[in-house]
Amino acid sequence: MSNNNILLHTNISILILKKLDNFFRNQNLEVKIDIFYEKRNEFFKLKNENPSADFAVLELAAFYNAIQIFYNLRQKAIKKNTTISTAEIKKYEDYLLKSSSNSKKFSKKEDFLLDKSSIINYLLSKNISYRIMALFIKKRYKINISHAYISQIVEKYPSIFKKKEENSND
Repeated sequence: MSNNNILLHTNISILILKKLDNFFRNQNLEVKIDIFYEKRNEFFKLKNENPSADFAVLELAAFYNAIQIFYNLRQKAIKKNTTISTAEIKKYEDYLLKSSSNSKKFSKKEDFLLDKSSIINYLLSKNISYRIMALFIKKRYKINISHAYISQIVEKYPSIFKKKEENSND
């Protein structure tokens, strides 16, 4: 399957394909599901236009066409002085609502701490202070994370980070 086959059915340049890949990657799960629903519609349109074409090429072309529809909607919503027809608004109102509301996005540091949860749990089990954890992370991974932020993340996710329970049954 070559790029020419996909470009033939989509009329999208390679640079735009990369933008569409990045756009799709940055969408939340609900929007991705909507894109796949739209992909199905696009696939049948392409199949009717090109009955002898390879199905794999048509699937990928339909996928990029569906992403482009949502990408163009997003661009229209962002730019000033553009109008969206009422038909587009009715058809894609769910997308406009889902994409405008930010879903849970983790900061890079929060994501890092969640990835290193086993190390943080080990340090917590050894009763290492948050200040020493911050110094350890700075030295080992070269990332500046404050002790207060580490403490905040540990408190935010108690199911992931398990503090050692102090027993007073001595």
